[in-house]
Amino acid sequence: MARNPYPTHGHPFSRTELRKLMGVGKKFEWLDRFSRDTVFFEDEFLGDAINLDNWALANSGGAGAADFATNVQGPGVVRGATGTTDNGSISMIGPLQWYGDSNVNFEIRFKVDVVTSLHLEVGLIDGVPASNTGGVNDIDTPTFYAADGALVAYDTDQTATGLHFATVGSTTGQPDQATAFTSTVPGATAITLATFHTVRIALRTNDAFCWFDGKPVPHAFDAQGHVEGGVALAPWVYAQARNTTTKLVDVDYIKVWQDR
Repeated sequence: MARNPYPTHGHPFSRTELRKLMGVGKKFEWLDRFSRDTVFFEDEFLGDAINLDNWALANSGGAGAADFATNVQGPGVVRGATGTTDNGSISMIGPLQWYGDSNVNFEIRFKVDVVTSLHLEVGLIDGVPASNTGGVNDIDTPTFYAADGALVAYDTDQTATGLHFATVGSTTGQPDQATAFTSTVPGATAITLATFHTVRIALRTNDAFCWFDGKPVPHAFDAQGHVEGGVALAPWVYAQARNTTTKLVDVDYIKVWQDR
């Protein structure tokens, strides 16, 4: 049978129409982000160069330090290098236009070539914390350079050297907090060398939720993680070498979406 050459559906791609097509009560989270009720940003890092309209790049300098840039591996990967200076760092941040009050979602796929002597952060943050520093100051006794943010943090200079979901909220009643999830999420005891991992963070007003490689972070779902939903946040990637061996960080994609 020949394909109908005429369009058959002229309605907006809205949640209302999606419910009609899928049926009342059906879950449509995978498709919801494509509706016109949702603002959706995705960077697959295709093309000759990273789009500097979308990203502000920085590095702390020193031998071998390099901003995130298109890397020859496919399809579509950017790579940054911390360089060989102790505590040398790289960062990538997007525009401050995402809100917990708009139910923002963040997802990243990344890998690193060295997992020792490394400080790494990915997630949502309220701005560049300071020159060459990350958003999380101390994982063990949680303190932050950021005023608001929800980040997966990894820092081998800490006593708790595994992966953590770290959140901070600027409103009273949303205390600084970093919740270890290495003991409760199978297979997430550390970043695996040269292996792509996926992190998803979802903010629902002031509550923060997290998944690592598709596994939920249990403490996040106990509503222990908080941000201030009215503060503008940006997608954030940060890496810092804790010795003089350069660290390479590859980012395959970043996706962010929220209610319009």
